[in-house]
Amino acid sequence: RGNCAEALTALDGHSDPISSAVRVLVRTETGDPGRLGPEYDGQQPSTAEARMYLALVKGRMAHSLGDSEDALFSFDDAAAHARLVGASAFECRAHLDAAALHLLRGAPGDASAAAGRLAEARGLAENDELQWPLRVLLARARGANGDWAGASADAKRIGDEAELAERPRAHVAALLAYAEAEHANGSESRARQLEQRAVEVLDGIALRLPVKEREGFWGAPERRPLRMRA
Repeated sequence: RGNCAEALTALDGHSDPISSAVRVLVRTETGDPGRLGPEYDGQQPSTAEARMYLALVKGRMAHSLGDSEDALFSFDDAAAHARLVGASAFECRAHLDAAALHLLRGAPGDASAAAGRLAEARGLAENDELQWPLRVLLARARGANGDWAGASADAKRIGDEAELAERPRAHVAALLAYAEAEHANGSESRARQLEQRAVEVLDGIALRLPVKEREGFWGAPERRPLRMRA
């Protein structure tokens, strides 16, 4: 269910390269890019599995710092290493992160690039943890490629299902995708209502995090302006 607090507790006391990368990866879920442990010491880890984790961490850290090209390169690297070790779910996650970055950046060609990344991810999303973000990103990509009415309908449906299933992160993502589509459709007041509802759900998520993690959670690039607007 994406319980970051429990994941971080479980990693306490582990200092091997994979655990260090996973710890940073979990922190990126709360919005804190963190840093890699001293066991990396600026060197590439020796196994493809460790390189896979490291590449995804580097991609998310680069994304948080606004370096989209470096982030996309790292996501490609993570996907390639994941294929080498047969980690299909991890490869899917790398494609999802890349697609989300393309949609956020919104430069010429990004909408079609996102669609391509999602086509790769679609055949790899084997569980609910991957299906939820995939569905939301597919809705957003539908809008970015010109069908905002369809994107709005898709996002509303996903949000309703996520709320019923008690998946708050998926619910927030769907609400924001819905708001994005409503904004594009000219429904500004509805978009603001949806953003406000998303902030309320995010507040509930933040309250379940350790106090020291909450600032990083709200400091994430996609959450900071949202809270300021709310």
